[in-house]
Amino acid sequence: MGDFNIWQIVAGIGIFLIGIQMLENALKNMMSRSFKLFLRRQTSNTFKAIFGGTIVTAILQSSSAVNFMVLAFVSTGVITMRNAFAVIMGTNLGTTLDSWIVATIGFKFDIEAFAYPIVGIAGILIFIYEDRTRLKNICSFLIGFSFLFIGLGFMKESVENEYMKTLFADFAQSSNFIFLIIGFVATTITQSSSATIALTLSILSQQLINFESAIAVVIGSEVGTSVKLILGSLDGVAVKKRVAAGNFIYNMVLTVLAFIFLKPIAVFITGYLSVDDPLVGLVTFQTGINLFGIILFLPLLDPYSKFLDRLFKETDAHVSAYIHKTKPEVADAAIGMLEKETIYFMYRSERLNLNAFGIDDLQLKSDKDFSELPASKKYEKKTFKEQYSLLKEHHGEIQSFYIQLGKQELSEQQTVAVNTLMAAVRSCMHASKCIKDIHDNLLDFQNSSEDVLFQFYNHLKEETYALYKQFDTLNSLMDENEIFNTLSALLKQIQKDYNTNLHEIYAIEAAHTVSDMELATLINVNRELFTSHKAMLMALKNLLLSSVLAEKFSEMPTYQS
Repeated sequence: MGDFNIWQIVAGIGIFLIGIQMLENALKNMMSRSFKLFLRRQTSNTFKAIFGGTIVTAILQSSSAVNFMVLAFVSTGVITMRNAFAVIMGTNLGTTLDSWIVATIGFKFDIEAFAYPIVGIAGILIFIYEDRTRLKNICSFLIGFSFLFIGLGFMKESVENEYMKTLFADFAQSSNFIFLIIGFVATTITQSSSATIALTLSILSQQLINFESAIAVVIGSEVGTSVKLILGSLDGVAVKKRVAAGNFIYNMVLTVLAFIFLKPIAVFITGYLSVDDPLVGLVTFQTGINLFGIILFLPLLDPYSKFLDRLFKETDAHVSAYIHKTKPEVADAAIGMLEKETIYFMYRSERLNLNAFGIDDLQLKSDKDFSELPASKKYEKKTFKEQYSLLKEHHGEIQSFYIQLGKQELSEQQTVAVNTLMAAVRSCMHASKCIKDIHDNLLDFQNSSEDVLFQFYNHLKEETYALYKQFDTLNSLMDENEIFNTLSALLKQIQKDYNTNLHEIYAIEAAHTVSDMELATLINVNRELFTSHKAMLMALKNLLLSSVLAEKFSEMPTYQS
């Protein structure tokens, strides 16, 4: 059968995982909104929630993807803790479909022979028709599906040799607990119970381990799938932690019960159900244990969700620094905290926008107030996309606090103050949204081999650095008229920079040094950067000027030729 090659197993697992990821991404690209809307509609009652989680996971073949959708829904209050947990129970059942496909088709038919030409043809079509999004997604789906069986073929071939039989001869007699740990570790590393079970099915098909040991691996993999959800909730609000903890406890209970009754369950499947094929028996167990979990927890959903609601403090992992420490009922204190939160939000927004250009050496005056906050330290270590996600969550917390504050009896002066602060927050969010939209373009310019694009990027970086340095000086100005004049001068400077850059882009185009696509990208980046800078300026206007001067400033023309 050939010599043993550990890298063949690793390659098989890797290709299998890539296949799952391609399947998931292709389906999400084609129907991402549909999946989300379907899940939201299915959460009106428990049974629909379980059904929704099962169906979406069966299609996507990624319980993690669905569970992260659930985390997002719960954190924004779209679905309750009870129904969120019902969806998660459904995802555990839905993910077993992949195991059935592998066990019944992957080992019975030579799908691998068809997989290679499918990958070849689909890959060529993607290369030729790169701009056709729908065709590209369909081809990616076909490649992903084919990769499942190509990866499975590698795994099957890697265990079909005498060395593997010798290796497993003694190991196969190990305690079932060892196999449970193997299942947990393997799934924790790969974050795919499907990959763990596919490899287990390959080993079981060669009778290198017995049926009970294979069941133990599956039991361990059930808990391993919880780890990714736990990691994804660590920096989230308390409700996210509750969902992750609920999923972990649920899987632990199933694991303990299944392991205690492992031998009777194995006898029940092979004896009472008369399942002779150990591969079918293994996936029967996987489906059965998840069905049992739903039946066991269904009557307990209400007390269980109430128990989860008591876990973790509401103040845990807030991305806000101040507003969660006060109650909106005490209006004066709440508005004071909202003002501090707005300034902190602006600081985060500025840091994000500078980070898009790799600028981390600009010392802002707010650094001394915020850089030592634990939340800020975590924020600085995140990637740009992670920072933007946290900024959106921060914006959501402020917006929620604003709504609660609006329910109180506020004086006219307090109402104006609150609305002004929220206008500043919205402007900051808009400024960062514009930067986020062109972030990939900026990276392309930064890494471009075209000198003209690289130089244009450096010009924009220097321009942004200089502008934010001037923004920061506004915090040290005491006279309001001086602030007004400086803001006016900066507005004119932003407009001038935009027009100068636009003329430079047209000059580049006239010299035929860039493609039409690159030209369109340059124009879009210049426009988005102008909008971002102007939005950040408006946020400063709302924070630093009185209502009279702020209104006067708003009347100034923002587009000048």
